[in-house]
Amino acid sequence: MTDNTAIVGALRAAFIAEYVEAMTGSRQLAILPAGVPVPAGLVTEPDSADPASTAWLVANVDTPLAVDPARSLVMGRAARTASAIYAGAIGRAAPVATAPPADAQRCAADLLAARQAYGPDGTARPVTTTPPGWAAPNGSLVWTAFETVQPPGPGGSAALRVQLEHARVTITRGTAGSSWWYQPFVTDCLWFVPGLQAGALLPSPTAAPTGVPGGVQVLPEALLLVRNLSVTPLPAAGAAAAGPSGVLVVGVLGPTMSMIPPVRDAALPPPPPAPAPAPVPNAPAARKAGEVGIDFSGAKIDPADAVKNGAAFIVRYSAGAGNTAPATAWKLCRSGELAAAVAHGLDLIANSEWTETRVTEGAAAGTADGTADLAFWKARGLAMGASIYCSWDAAPNPGKFKAVAAYLAAYDAALGGYYHVDLYAGDAALNHMLDLGIIRYGWRPNAGSWSGDPHGQYYQPPHHGRPLADKLRTLTRAHLWQNGNYWYGKDADEDLILRAPVGSHLDALKAAAP
Repeated sequence: MTDNTAIVGALRAAFIAEYVEAMTGSRQLAILPAGVPVPAGLVTEPDSADPASTAWLVANVDTPLAVDPARSLVMGRAARTASAIYAGAIGRAAPVATAPPADAQRCAADLLAARQAYGPDGTARPVTTTPPGWAAPNGSLVWTAFETVQPPGPGGSAALRVQLEHARVTITRGTAGSSWWYQPFVTDCLWFVPGLQAGALLPSPTAAPTGVPGGVQVLPEALLLVRNLSVTPLPAAGAAAAGPSGVLVVGVLGPTMSMIPPVRDAALPPPPPAPAPAPVPNAPAARKAGEVGIDFSGAKIDPADAVKNGAAFIVRYSAGAGNTAPATAWKLCRSGELAAAVAHGLDLIANSEWTETRVTEGAAAGTADGTADLAFWKARGLAMGASIYCSWDAAPNPGKFKAVAAYLAAYDAALGGYYHVDLYAGDAALNHMLDLGIIRYGWRPNAGSWSGDPHGQYYQPPHHGRPLADKLRTLTRAHLWQNGNYWYGKDADEDLILRAPVGSHLDALKAAAP
């Protein structure tokens, strides 16, 4: 499989739709852009003594991966296996002496439970895959067919029909229902190993050579396989281009890992600080926490007046597959509006809403809306790399989360990497989609009851809500807060940036600046 944006987008959409229940809490999806072929004759039975099979399984089953969660892409592999990292830590780890008593107690309990599960020296600690013999030609894997159409790429390349079958292989660290791996120990951040710096066994994924901002380490718990991959340019000009023969590992599911050890030994000197990044000359201004802007639909607001009243940005609409519907024309961002805003000193954030609950309609709706919005916002001049916030303009219903995840993943796949999908919704929905890694940023609505604020104590705050920003940041993971204040009568809603960046037009231009 080549490093193809359309294929990676199709895989991400397929896996999120199929395995969304497994992507809970700290579990992440990670896609290998080039894929790893499953070699012919691979032996996967637990008692195999085949050295070539063992080496392949160690490399692809027992090695942590550095992942960019915003794109669900694997950016690198750890230098050690997870088994070796764990073995190097568990015997000597100790709670941090300065931890609060309750935290120190919890950490000590985690260490005790981990050592009991790990067992004494000489204990077998296998890493196995299920079902047994899954790599054999007549193995018992269950394959699921998937098909999607990816829109034309940023460079004018053809639309693509991607067809494939996918399956899942489970990874177990233990035998007979007993695991020697104790995940709470791995995720606890209040222990150290004498004589070691933080990250000596497993560095942070944000460190060189991967250097992924916000990156995470993922421990494989399941392999995601594909076969019968074919890609057809549209309109079809001939036979489909067949993918590689055989089976490919194209992704994993698994929990995130802290760097190991998470804390340095206090007896050691701290490592030298990383050099500060060089300033970028003439880079566009990007958004900052504490800035205020407005979102509006049909109002004709003078950008110069908005700037004069203190706005730093505007949020404007598209409507997905409804972009051409007469009923939506009144609210859409107009041609030339973005350029006029920037000329007057305003930034622009893109927002897509056809109907209030369109995002609950699943993957087919997401593909249609993402395809339409890609063309719409490119025509408006929105910078590559910007966000498009899709709206769930209703109280979040957990029973709809799977459909919303499928919509957002399909929408993002349809964007083909040119833009990124993000979400306007109550906190429960934002948290769920952030945990899944489908979105990068969230926008919290002014309806506080959708975010656990039934009494409206944060509604229409004075001073644009800035005095409450620190408090809000402890309550919500959102980057934008629609705070309930109005401008121009009730023609525009006020929004406060809680965290930056927010995926605006100028954020994207700054990120792309050399």
